[in-house]
Amino acid sequence: MKTFAALIVTLMMIFTASCEFVSPGTNTGNPGKDPQNGDDSGQMPGMDSSASGLAAIVCLKVDACDSQSLITACYAQVTQLQGYTQELGATASGYATIKDLADAEGDQTVSPNITNYNSCTNAIRNLSCTDPLIQSAYTSADPTNFTNTNLLFRASTTCTQIY
Repeated sequence: MKTFAALIVTLMMIFTASCEFVSPGTNTGNPGKDPQNGDDSGQMPGMDSSASGLAAIVCLKVDACDSQSLITACYAQVTQLQGYTQELGATASGYATIKDLADAEGDQTVSPNITNYNSCTNAIRNLSCTDPLIQSAYTSADPTNFTNTNLLFRASTTCTQIY
């Protein structure tokens, strides 16, 4: 009986060790980033700056309320739309889009107020799908039109005080 228990323990140790070698993923960094060539085209949206994080939160909320929305199309559109940055308090010239803000964060020429960022994102996450802001921001009749999603930044006054 003692040898059988030792055999079971040995097999469990081998199985556990082998799982470590065959599990998917990378050993370091963002799993969307290819460490061999530095390509981050597969990086999850919203992981590189607060500005792009806001775009991701908006799109995730729209998707949660209407699964017909195309979340990747939403993110691509929201990061390029003019006028969104004014909703976030970024009135300085040169920051016409969320992508511009994200680039400025990367260059460290602008930095967000993290407390207000957290409060804003929580307010957006906590919006009910029946809230008038959600209803005005997106319509399932046009699942590729995200031009009014900036209305979600009105969920909290802290959204206008991030930059």
